[in-house]
Amino acid sequence: RAIERYRASLRIRPAWPYTWLDLANAKARARQFDDEFQTAFITAIRFGPWEEQVQHGALQLGLSAWGQLSAASRERLRDLAARLPAAARETWLREAQAAGRLPLLCVIAEGIEAIDRYCEQKGI
Repeated sequence: RAIERYRASLRIRPAWPYTWLDLANAKARARQFDDEFQTAFITAIRFGPWEEQVQHGALQLGLSAWGQLSAASRERLRDLAARLPAAARETWLREAQAAGRLPLLCVIAEGIEAIDRYCEQKGI
C-alpha cells in the first residue's frame, strides 16, 4: 500500500524529491529494483541535489542497494557525491565507514579529490 500511496502523492506533487526518495526506499524494502525504482532514485537526486536529507537518503540507499543500481543510477549517485559540500561529504564518509561500506564509497567517488584523500588516509 505504501508504494501506491507514494505514486498517488507524486501525481499531485511530481517535483517533490522527498516523495521520489520515499518511493525508491519502499521499492527497495519490497526488493523491487525495477525501472520504477531506478526512475524514483534518479529523480529524487535530480529534484533534490541540494537538499541535505535527499543527499543523505540517496547515499544510504545507494550504498545499500549498489548491486541493484542501474548504470544511470550509479552515475547519478556519483554526480551527487562530486557536488557535495564539505560538511555533507564528511557525513557520507563517516556513515559509510560505520556501515562497513567505505571501500564501496571510495570506488563510487574515485576521482573526487577530497574523498580520494580520505580513502588514502584510511588505506583504501
